[in-house]
Amino acid sequence: MKIYSVSINKTIFLLILFFYITAFSQEILNVHVTEWPPIYYQDKAGHWTGLDVELFKAIIKKAGLKQIFKNQPWIRGLKELESGSIHVVLNMNRTKERSVYTNWIGPIRKDDIICIIVKKKNRSMPVDSLDDLVKVSKKYNKKFGFQRGVFYSKEFNERIKNDSEFLEHFAVVADTNINFKLTLYNRILGCFESPLRLGHLIKNDPKFKNLSTLPFRFKKGDEVDDIYYGISKKSVNKDTLKKIQEAYSKCKKDGTIKRIIRKWNKKF
Repeated sequence: MKIYSVSINKTIFLLILFFYITAFSQEILNVHVTEWPPIYYQDKAGHWTGLDVELFKAIIKKAGLKQIFKNQPWIRGLKELESGSIHVVLNMNRTKERSVYTNWIGPIRKDDIICIIVKKKNRSMPVDSLDDLVKVSKKYNKKFGFQRGVFYSKEFNERIKNDSEFLEHFAVVADTNINFKLTLYNRILGCFESPLRLGHLIKNDPKFKNLSTLPFRFKKGDEVDDIYYGISKKSVNKDTLKKIQEAYSKCKKDGTIKRIIRKWNKKF
Protein backbone atom coordinates (compact mmCIF):
# COMPACT_ATOMS: atom_id res chain seq x y z
CA MET A 1 0.00 0.00 0.00
CA LYS A 2 2.85 2.37 0.77
CA ILE A 3 4.45 1.73 -2.63
CA TYR A 4 1.11 2.34 -4.34
CA SER A 5 0.59 5.55 -2.35
CA VAL A 6 4.06 6.86 -3.22
CA SER A 7 3.43 6.13 -6.91
CA ILE A 8 0.11 8.00 -6.87
CA ASN A 9 1.63 10.96 -5.05
CA LYS A 10 4.50 11.12 -7.53
CA THR A 11 2.09 11.10 -10.46
CA ILE A 12 -0.01 13.88 -8.93
CA PHE A 13 3.12 15.91 -8.27
CA LEU A 14 4.30 15.54 -11.89
CA LEU A 15 0.88 16.53 -13.20
CA ILE A 16 0.80 19.61 -10.97
CA LEU A 17 4.33 20.52 -12.08
CA PHE A 18 3.38 20.10 -15.75
CA PHE A 19 0.33 22.33 -15.48
CA TYR A 20 2.27 24.91 -13.47
CA ILE A 21 4.97 25.13 -16.14
CA THR A 22 2.35 25.34 -18.92
CA ALA A 23 0.35 28.02 -17.16
CA PHE A 24 3.06 30.23 -15.77
CA SER A 25 6.18 29.80 -17.89
CA GLN A 26 5.41 30.66 -21.49
CA GLU A 27 8.92 31.73 -22.44
CA ILE A 28 8.79 31.67 -26.27
CA LEU A 29 6.14 33.48 -28.30
CA ASN A 30 5.22 32.91 -31.95
CA VAL A 31 5.09 36.35 -33.58
CA HIS A 32 3.49 37.02 -36.96
CA VAL A 33 5.54 38.92 -39.54
CA THR A 34 5.44 39.34 -43.29
CA GLU A 35 7.45 41.14 -45.96
CA TRP A 36 6.16 44.68 -45.46
CA PRO A 37 9.13 47.00 -45.03
CA PRO A 38 9.92 49.13 -43.15
CA ILE A 39 7.49 47.71 -40.55
CA TYR A 40 8.90 44.18 -40.79
CA TYR A 41 11.13 42.51 -43.37
CA GLN A 42 14.18 40.25 -43.70
CA ASP A 43 17.61 41.83 -44.14
CA LYS A 44 20.31 40.45 -46.44
CA ALA A 45 21.39 37.98 -43.76
CA GLY A 46 17.85 36.65 -43.45
CA HIS A 47 17.19 38.21 -40.04
CA TRP A 48 13.87 39.88 -39.31
CA THR A 49 14.11 43.62 -38.78
CA GLY A 50 11.95 46.72 -39.15
CA LEU A 51 10.19 49.28 -36.98
CA ASP A 52 7.73 46.95 -35.25
CA VAL A 53 10.25 44.11 -35.01
CA GLU A 54 12.72 46.31 -33.17
CA LEU A 55 10.00 47.75 -30.92
CA PHE A 56 8.67 44.32 -30.01
CA LYS A 57 12.17 42.91 -29.39
CA ALA A 58 12.81 45.74 -26.92
CA ILE A 59 9.54 45.04 -25.09
CA ILE A 60 9.94 41.27 -25.04
CA LYS A 61 13.55 41.49 -23.85
CA LYS A 62 12.47 43.64 -20.91
CA ALA A 63 9.74 41.08 -20.19
CA GLY A 64 12.35 38.32 -19.97
CA LEU A 65 10.75 36.40 -22.83
CA LYS A 66 11.85 35.31 -26.30
CA GLN A 67 10.19 35.19 -29.70
CA ILE A 68 10.12 33.18 -32.91
CA PHE A 69 9.07 35.14 -36.00
CA LYS A 70 6.60 33.37 -38.29
CA ASN A 71 6.34 34.65 -41.87
CA GLN A 72 2.70 34.47 -42.97
CA PRO A 73 0.20 36.41 -45.08
CA TRP A 74 -1.67 39.05 -43.07
CA ILE A 75 -5.10 37.44 -43.14
CA ARG A 76 -3.67 34.07 -42.08
CA GLY A 77 -1.89 35.73 -39.18
CA LEU A 78 -5.18 37.14 -37.90
CA LYS A 79 -6.89 33.75 -38.18
CA GLU A 80 -4.07 32.02 -36.30
CA LEU A 81 -4.12 34.71 -33.61
CA GLU A 82 -7.77 33.82 -33.11
CA SER A 83 -7.08 30.07 -33.02
CA GLY A 84 -4.05 30.54 -30.77
CA SER A 85 -1.30 29.05 -32.95
CA ILE A 86 0.10 32.58 -33.33
CA HIS A 87 0.65 34.34 -30.01
CA VAL A 88 1.32 37.89 -31.22
CA VAL A 89 0.40 39.98 -34.26
CA LEU A 90 2.12 43.35 -34.65
CA ASN A 91 0.90 46.50 -36.43
CA MET A 92 -2.80 46.11 -35.61
CA ASN A 93 -5.71 48.52 -35.56
CA ARG A 94 -7.90 47.93 -32.52
CA THR A 95 -11.44 46.98 -33.57
CA LYS A 96 -14.48 45.56 -31.80
CA GLU A 97 -14.41 42.40 -33.91
CA ARG A 98 -10.74 41.67 -33.19
CA SER A 99 -11.16 42.37 -29.47
CA VAL A 100 -13.22 39.18 -29.17
CA TYR A 101 -10.05 37.08 -29.49
CA THR A 102 -7.33 39.67 -28.78
CA ASN A 103 -5.75 41.33 -25.75
CA TRP A 104 -4.08 44.62 -26.63
CA ILE A 105 -0.64 46.02 -25.89
CA GLY A 106 -0.35 49.72 -26.57
CA PRO A 107 -0.94 52.13 -28.06
CA ILE A 108 2.52 51.67 -29.55
CA ARG A 109 2.49 54.41 -32.19
CA LYS A 110 0.22 56.26 -34.58
CA ASP A 111 -1.00 54.44 -37.67
CA ASP A 112 0.62 55.26 -41.00
CA ILE A 113 -1.60 57.55 -43.06
CA ILE A 114 -2.94 55.40 -45.88
CA CYS A 115 -2.99 57.14 -49.24
CA ILE A 116 -3.47 56.20 -52.89
CA ILE A 117 -0.41 55.05 -54.82
CA VAL A 118 -0.51 55.63 -58.61
CA LYS A 119 1.92 56.04 -61.47
CA LYS A 120 3.40 59.52 -61.68
CA LYS A 121 1.58 60.24 -64.92
CA ASN A 122 -1.73 59.77 -63.03
CA ARG A 123 -0.99 61.85 -59.93
CA SER A 124 -3.28 64.68 -61.09
CA MET A 125 -6.38 62.45 -60.97
CA PRO A 126 -9.19 64.27 -59.11
CA VAL A 127 -9.86 62.10 -56.06
CA ASP A 128 -11.33 63.80 -52.99
CA SER A 129 -13.74 61.10 -51.83
CA LEU A 130 -14.52 57.40 -52.10
CA ASP A 131 -17.13 58.19 -54.76
CA ASP A 132 -14.38 59.85 -56.80
CA LEU A 133 -12.48 56.55 -56.77
CA VAL A 134 -15.47 54.93 -58.45
CA LYS A 135 -15.68 57.71 -61.05
CA VAL A 136 -11.98 57.47 -61.88
CA SER A 137 -12.16 53.68 -62.06
CA LYS A 138 -15.00 53.91 -64.57
CA LYS A 139 -13.18 56.55 -66.63
CA TYR A 140 -9.97 54.50 -66.97
CA ASN A 141 -11.77 51.14 -66.97
CA LYS A 142 -9.39 49.82 -64.32
CA LYS A 143 -9.70 48.82 -60.69
CA PHE A 144 -7.84 49.92 -57.56
CA GLY A 145 -6.14 47.22 -55.51
CA PHE A 146 -6.48 46.67 -51.78
CA GLN A 147 -5.46 43.99 -49.31
CA ARG A 148 -7.96 41.68 -47.66
CA GLY A 149 -8.16 42.01 -43.87
CA VAL A 150 -6.69 45.53 -43.64
CA PHE A 151 -8.63 48.29 -41.88
CA TYR A 152 -8.42 51.37 -44.15
CA SER A 153 -11.22 53.44 -42.65
CA LYS A 154 -14.66 52.80 -41.21
CA GLU A 155 -16.43 54.19 -44.29
CA PHE A 156 -14.29 52.31 -46.82
CA ASN A 157 -14.45 48.94 -45.05
CA GLU A 158 -18.20 49.18 -44.54
CA ARG A 159 -18.80 50.01 -48.19
CA ILE A 160 -16.56 47.18 -49.33
CA LYS A 161 -18.56 44.83 -47.12
CA ASN A 162 -22.07 46.07 -47.88
CA ASP A 163 -22.04 47.82 -51.27
CA SER A 164 -21.59 45.33 -54.13
CA GLU A 165 -21.56 48.07 -56.80
CA PHE A 166 -18.77 49.87 -54.95
CA LEU A 167 -16.79 46.62 -54.57
CA GLU A 168 -16.81 46.07 -58.35
CA HIS A 169 -14.20 48.81 -58.74
CA PHE A 170 -11.63 47.21 -56.43
CA ALA A 171 -9.37 44.19 -56.78
CA VAL A 172 -8.63 42.16 -53.66
CA VAL A 173 -5.24 40.56 -53.02
CA ALA A 174 -3.82 38.62 -50.08
CA ASP A 175 -0.40 40.30 -50.24
CA THR A 176 -0.05 44.07 -50.56
CA ASN A 177 3.38 43.75 -52.20
CA ILE A 178 1.66 42.50 -55.35
CA ASN A 179 -0.36 45.71 -55.66
CA PHE A 180 2.72 47.89 -56.12
CA LYS A 181 3.86 45.78 -59.05
CA LEU A 182 0.36 45.62 -60.54
CA THR A 183 0.21 49.43 -60.38
CA LEU A 184 3.67 49.81 -61.87
CA TYR A 185 2.84 47.59 -64.82
CA ASN A 186 -0.62 49.08 -65.46
CA ARG A 187 -2.61 46.04 -64.38
CA ILE A 188 -4.52 48.16 -61.86
CA LEU A 189 -4.98 51.92 -61.63
CA GLY A 190 -3.50 52.24 -58.16
CA CYS A 191 -3.37 50.77 -54.67
CA PHE A 192 -3.73 51.88 -51.06
CA GLU A 193 -0.62 52.11 -48.90
CA SER A 194 1.44 54.36 -46.65
CA PRO A 195 3.96 56.92 -47.99
CA LEU A 196 6.47 55.34 -45.58
CA ARG A 197 6.13 52.01 -47.36
CA LEU A 198 6.50 53.63 -50.77
CA GLY A 199 9.56 55.58 -49.58
CA HIS A 200 11.27 52.34 -48.57
CA LEU A 201 10.52 50.76 -51.94
CA ILE A 202 11.87 53.74 -53.89
CA LYS A 203 15.04 53.81 -51.81
CA ASN A 204 15.76 50.13 -52.47
CA ASP A 205 14.50 49.65 -56.03
CA PRO A 206 14.78 52.45 -58.66
CA LYS A 207 11.87 51.19 -60.75
CA PHE A 208 9.43 52.26 -58.05
CA LYS A 209 10.43 55.89 -58.61
CA ASN A 210 7.71 55.86 -61.27
CA LEU A 211 5.10 55.68 -58.49
CA SER A 212 3.70 58.61 -56.54
CA THR A 213 0.85 59.46 -54.17
CA LEU A 214 -2.44 61.30 -54.49
CA PRO A 215 -3.40 63.93 -51.87
CA PHE A 216 -6.44 61.89 -50.77
CA ARG A 217 -6.15 60.23 -47.33
CA PHE A 218 -8.46 57.52 -46.00
CA LYS A 219 -8.15 58.86 -42.45
CA LYS A 220 -7.69 62.47 -41.50
CA GLY A 221 -6.84 64.25 -38.24
CA ASP A 222 -8.49 62.61 -35.26
CA GLU A 223 -9.54 59.65 -37.40
CA VAL A 224 -5.96 58.36 -37.55
CA ASP A 225 -5.87 55.31 -35.30
CA ASP A 226 -3.32 54.12 -32.80
CA ILE A 227 -1.36 50.98 -33.56
CA TYR A 228 -1.41 48.12 -31.05
CA TYR A 229 0.16 44.70 -30.71
CA GLY A 230 -2.43 41.93 -30.50
CA ILE A 231 -1.96 39.11 -27.98
CA SER A 232 -3.96 35.90 -28.42
CA LYS A 233 -6.60 35.34 -25.74
CA LYS A 234 -6.66 31.68 -26.73
CA SER A 235 -3.02 30.73 -26.08
CA VAL A 236 -1.25 33.43 -24.04
CA ASN A 237 -1.81 33.05 -20.32
CA LYS A 238 -2.42 35.88 -17.86
CA ASP A 239 1.04 35.67 -16.33
CA THR A 240 2.75 36.13 -19.70
CA LEU A 241 0.34 38.88 -20.72
CA LYS A 242 1.10 40.74 -17.49
CA LYS A 243 4.85 40.50 -18.15
CA ILE A 244 4.41 41.98 -21.63
CA GLN A 245 2.12 44.76 -20.38
CA GLU A 246 4.56 45.73 -17.64
CA ALA A 247 7.50 45.65 -20.06
CA TYR A 248 5.60 47.87 -22.51
CA SER A 249 4.90 50.40 -19.73
CA LYS A 250 8.60 50.47 -18.80
CA CYS A 251 9.69 50.94 -22.44
CA LYS A 252 7.22 53.77 -22.84
CA LYS A 253 8.24 55.44 -19.60
CA ASP A 254 12.02 55.27 -20.20
CA GLY A 255 11.75 56.58 -23.77
CA THR A 256 12.75 53.36 -25.54
CA ILE A 257 9.66 53.36 -27.77
CA LYS A 258 10.05 57.01 -28.80
CA ARG A 259 13.74 56.52 -29.54
CA ILE A 260 13.16 53.53 -31.83
CA ILE A 261 10.29 55.24 -33.69
CA ARG A 262 12.39 58.38 -34.17
CA LYS A 263 15.27 56.34 -35.57
CA TRP A 264 13.12 54.59 -38.17
CA ASN A 265 11.27 57.76 -39.19
CA LYS A 266 14.62 59.42 -39.98
CA LYS A 267 15.47 56.58 -42.37
CA PHE A 268 12.59 57.36 -44.70
